[in-house]
Amino acid sequence: EATTTAKFNAVAENKRVGDVYTFTINVISAVDDLIEEGITMFPNPANDQLTIKGLTENSNVKIMNAVGQLVYNGLIESSKAVINVSSLDNGVYILQIDANGKVLTTKFIKQ
Repeated sequence: EATTTAKFNAVAENKRVGDVYTFTINVISAVDDLIEEGITMFPNPANDQLTIKGLTENSNVKIMNAVGQLVYNGLIESSKAVINVSSLDNGVYILQIDANGKVLTTKFIKQ
């Protein structure tokens, strides 16, 4: 896991520069963790559906957008989930799977 810090200026339509906002972003690379647990996620990038296989029963699956807002939260009661992502804006999303008390996190791209 790596940390990146980014600074942004807020600019109004009248070109007046506002406050400077600083964000700290934790970059997570956990595809290997998913593979170790026997979980696969595809396609990546996704258009309409994201499929997750190898889940344990009663896994909690969350999807957060790039600013950390929860956009999907579901309890999956089987080993496979097909999640409709067609309504999500294009961009990078964080997928979090909580299975048997172990939390696995990775990212995917919505096109």
